[in-house]
Amino acid sequence: MVTSSYSSTNDYGPFSQTCGLNAAGDIYCIVATGSPLNYAYSLQQVDVGVPLKRFSGACGIGVDDKAYCWSYKDMKAKLVLGQ
Repeated sequence: MVTSSYSSTNDYGPFSQTCGLNAAGDIYCIVATGSPLNYAYSLQQVDVGVPLKRFSGACGIGVDDKAYCWSYKDMKAKLVLGQ
């Protein structure tokens, strides 16, 4: 599994998350639930709409060898212009 960390903001302020890529090209992120003294951790699939070979932050290379980026608000990959 390839991993990447990113930092962003949401309605509650800044946050960071660690995500990985499985052999099928799907992104999974570690999600913490519960209270700070009693967190439970799980993997949650993040569907950006394109299987990826690799990624870093909010951009990656698809299995079609094209570059894609996405917003953490809508999580849908968009082809980088000029390809």
